[in-house]
Amino acid sequence: LTEIFDVVSDANIPIAVVDEKQRMKGIVVRGALIGALAGNNEYINAEGTNEQTQDPSAQEVK
Repeated sequence: LTEIFDVVSDANIPIAVVDEKQRMKGIVVRGALIGALAGNNEYINAEGTNEQTQDPSAQEVK
């Protein structure tokens, strides 16, 4: 979690998580990351709504 904190903390949108073939595996939302770092696991691996998981404005982070 701490490795992606800098990327997520500066992002205005959720960050896509992709595998080695650039297939989307999930997203990281800033609030969920901060909650996880604070020890609140309520939102970790929660299923999002269709609108949350298919954001057309998502940007690739390298």
